[in-house]
Formats: sequence, C-alpha cells, structure tokens
Amino acid sequence: MNKQLLATLSVASMLASAHAVAVDRISAVHAFPPSLIYTQSFLEFVDKVNERGEGVVQIDVRGGPEVIGLSEQPDAVRNGVVDMAYTAASFYAGTVPERDALVASNTNAIHARENGGIDLLNQIHQDKMGTYYLAGSTAGSATTSTRSTNPAWTTTATSACPA
Repeated sequence: MNKQLLATLSVASMLASAHAVAVDRISAVHAFPPSLIYTQSFLEFVDKVNERGEGVVQIDVRGGPEVIGLSEQPDAVRNGVVDMAYTAASFYAGTVPERDALVASNTNAIHARENGGIDLLNQIHQDKMGTYYLAGSTAGSATTSTRSTNPAWTTTATSACPA
C-alpha cells in the first residue's frame, strides 16, 4: 500500500513539475514611466496576456528606463538581455526605418493588421532585428517586439493586442 502511494505521489510530482516548466516566461521592459498613457496601455496588455496565457506564457515586467535606458532597449531585446520591449520606434529607426511608415500613415492598427501591414512589419523586424513585431500602441507610436517566436505565445499575445 505504501509503495503504491509513493509511486502515485512520484508520478503526480513529475507531472506537476513538467507543467510548471512548460510556462514560457517573457522578461519585458517599457520605455516610459508608469504614469504615462503609453506605459499604462502596455501594462494593460501585460495583464491581458498573463490572464489569457495562464499556464502557457507569463510576462514579467522588469521596469522602465531605470532598468535599461530608452535608447538601449531595442538592442537589449535584439541581444537577448530581455525578451520584450515596449518602446518608441524612433529608438531603432536606423535599423528598421520602415517602422516610421506608421507614423505617417492615415490608417489605424486594426486596418493595418487586416490588410497585412502588421505581418509585413513583423517580417521586416524578423529580418533586420531578429525580433517579432507584435503591435503598435493604441496610445501613440510605441511598439512591442519580442525575441519569442513560440506559436502559443505569439497567438496569446496577438489576441491580447487591440489590433
């Protein structure tokens, strides 16, 4: 009887630990102080992803420019220091000048996603920076990009994006 209980507990323990390892943890930074609407929008996005992605993906926000400087954040993602940055495209316009097309665009993010514009920007980000472009900000010209290409993560994250 004790051997059977021990075997059952061992299997349950292995399954529980395997489940815990399956969660994709994404470290993130944001470019601006939490009091600004840009950052508030990002933190709402993080809450949605963490809620919808429970057991699959969780975003751990490390902080803002006090953690990694504004202009250093895109390279921090590119070099794997953090997995995600919510930052202004102007901080990496030299690497991805195409991103500035959205600044001059007269379309909204929903239309850009529907007509393939977001997919195109994503491909450009992958080619030039090795990052996955998720979305622009509903509050302005901030952008979210990540090194993760895990299909479950990107589906969860994209579904939490307003567009």
